[in-house]
Amino acid sequence: MPACTLLPEALYDLMGYAFHGRGYLCRTRDDIQDAGKAALQERERISVINIIIRTGMTTGDTVLGHRW
Repeated sequence: MPACTLLPEALYDLMGYAFHGRGYLCRTRDDIQDAGKAALQERERISVINIIIRTGMTTGDTVLGHRW
């Protein structure tokens, strides 16, 4: 596996806590909306939003996919 490979369950959101900020793991649209609002409220610390996209999921006319 190449070093630059992204893993869907790697918990990248924990990087926010590693740098004294906040991290958000999002699996649904509601999660994304809540995380975005919370991150925009934060003025002093970083925020990392990790969005898990289910491969093959359709949104209207678009099929989301990954190269891995």
